[in-house]
Amino acid sequence: MKQIKSAIMCIGIMFACVGCASNSDDKMPLDTSENTSVESTVSSMTTEDKYQNYSHVVPEAKSVYFSSLEEMEDYSDIIVYAVREEGEKPVIERNNNNVYSAYSFSHVRIEKVYKDMDKTGRELEGKVITVLENEAVDEEAQTVYHISNYNMMVPGCEYLLFLKECELNGETYYVASGVNCGTISVTEDGRDLVRGKKDVKDPVFDDYRALWEEAKNKYLQ
Repeated sequence: MKQIKSAIMCIGIMFACVGCASNSDDKMPLDTSENTSVESTVSSMTTEDKYQNYSHVVPEAKSVYFSSLEEMEDYSDIIVYAVREEGEKPVIERNNNNVYSAYSFSHVRIEKVYKDMDKTGRELEGKVITVLENEAVDEEAQTVYHISNYNMMVPGCEYLLFLKECELNGETYYVASGVNCGTISVTEDGRDLVRGKKDVKDPVFDDYRALWEEAKNKYLQ
């Protein structure tokens, strides 16, 4: 069992993996300065469309960057083909009314396993596992937080997932390798990689797309 304790993951992941022992007074609030309302043009299944009238905030955070598919494969504990289940549990952590951590727990049903680092002989295929996703809906503030531009997986859609195993309060869950890199859409799910912009020209996101295509060609052919 691994616990990620470095600052290379996003704010939500970092807080969850380190656990709840830290003094909340030391937590830094999420930067919500880039607060924008987004008009949706995508499927009603997406969070963006469900919460059209909410503010959508994109706090920046450090994440792992992979220069190759091999690096992402080596970094990941499991690689699976899975279907996102219905429902999620948002977690919003506040200190003096400042949000310092936002993420959601969701579930995916594993259809096929390509890599499993577990040495106990556990069979993952057919199991439902918990995934920490770097998006959370704050009903109180009518705000959706997308950490490092992350868009939540869509229920009923299929994904090729590169995941890191973590533990919190004795419970096992998984986080996507490299935040955005590790959740690869197999079915068209309407998620935009860059908020409010389709086909944006950005070298980093071009790298993501190239890596995703390479992964799909390798595992889904």
